[in-house]
Amino acid sequence: MQLRIHAVEGRLVAFVGADGRVRPGRYAARDAQGAPLAEGEIVPDLDHYRRSGRRGDLVVEEVAS
Repeated sequence: MQLRIHAVEGRLVAFVGADGRVRPGRYAARDAQGAPLAEGEIVPDLDHYRRSGRRGDLVVEEVAS
């Protein structure tokens, strides 16, 4: 399963790849300048993103793979 995530204004969440490693300087659902991606971003279904969604740091939708 995959998730579509959307950035929340004023909140930054580290991007974690499918291998479980954090990508330094990269934020989830944001472009290189830090602006939110209008269409969101498809990411692997990881606890990191689900926890961020429960905290209100991201908006998370499940996507059928």
